[in-house]
Amino acid sequence: IEGGKVVFDRMDLTSDGATSVLDGEVDLGRWPEQIYRIKSHIDFPTQKNIFFHRDRFTASGQGDFQGTFHLFKGGRELKGTFTSPMAGVNDWRFPSLKGSVLWLPDRLEITDATSGVYSGIARFDYRMAPFGKKGVPTIATWDVKYRDVDLAQLSDFLETRGLRLAGRATGENRFEWPVGKWALKRGGGSVDIVAPARFQMMTREMPGGVVYGLTELAREAVAAARLVANPGCYPTASLLALA
Repeated sequence: IEGGKVVFDRMDLTSDGATSVLDGEVDLGRWPEQIYRIKSHIDFPTQKNIFFHRDRFTASGQGDFQGTFHLFKGGRELKGTFTSPMAGVNDWRFPSLKGSVLWLPDRLEITDATSGVYSGIARFDYRMAPFGKKGVPTIATWDVKYRDVDLAQLSDFLETRGLRLAGRATGENRFEWPVGKWALKRGGGSVDIVAPARFQMMTREMPGGVVYGLTELAREAVAAARLVANPGCYPTASLLALA
């Protein structure tokens, strides 16, 4: 006890889904004023089931948090930074995840978050507010920018039928929705796609060499179709040439 404060030089805390090491102090003269510096190792699925047990999404992975928890008259504040070698939401996976978090009684903010995404990189902010206001819905806002996402890998993940993309995608999206009502989302975004280097994209004007090549292919296709329809009308030499 120092000057009316209870000082904790180390606290080992085991809770559901987290193990933490803390130090801090409690100001008895200004109760409930207290602050703790925290280092935690967190299991995301367990934490999700505690704080968002009514929501249908799933979480996977583990991570580390470093920051402070401040309890004061009229409120509380949790803030700090987090990292994870591999985190997941539903079937999506996000390697090298890191960012900042601020949790107050009226809102939750995850900002300056970055992650790998299918050989590219994503940066996003996620906010939920306000909390606890009667008659006012809590709105979630998701603002993301991504760069150089490999579309072939994304096609494999989405398991699209009859369509396989190639190239790299760079873009941004912003969505808002009432928490728990994803169907009411609104927002939009934009995306720029760059084709692989070995491909030449079609434009309004087609180069002469390409036109000639397509013409020859069309002639061969017509000849092959006629052969299939009536093979007896071609001499043996012509059949051998087509073969």
